[in-house]
Amino acid sequence: MQPYHTEATVNNDGQVLLSLPFPKGQHVKITASPLNDTVEDDKAWERIAAEDFLRGYSEEDSIYDNY
Repeated sequence: MQPYHTEATVNNDGQVLLSLPFPKGQHVKITASPLNDTVEDDKAWERIAAEDFLRGYSEEDSIYDNY
């Protein structure tokens, strides 16, 4: 399966208008994210993910750090 990368615009009716035409009758899976995300937003998500990951770590697990 070859991925397509394109930008889109959301019109006043909430419809997504793609700038890349797809072949008729083809089924596609679409994942969307706003293009106006900032580097600060990305860093915040990375920090939240790291905090959530480390929340599952306990001092008892440190025994494995030396292997």
